[in-house]
Amino acid sequence: MAQPWDYIAKIVSLGDSGSGKSSLTIRLCEGRFVSHHDVTIGVEFGSRVVPVGPPASLEHNINNPVASPSNKPPVTKSPND
Repeated sequence: MAQPWDYIAKIVSLGDSGSGKSSLTIRLCEGRFVSHHDVTIGVEFGSRVVPVGPPASLEHNINNPVASPSNKPPVTKSPND
């Protein structure tokens, strides 16, 4: 059985707690907006197939991890710093 999409995009939403990552995930995947969302515990996933031009379609998978200091990008220093 063929997949219902031609392309796939994997998206990770990063940001501080309360920045709207979960609301954006719900908006992109379900087409609705939630102004007040419970705190995400663990990881939230969502996906949706969208047309990107006849006859192609794209499935986007969104990974919305919990905001925490461990999710911050690593700071790297060179030996000259």
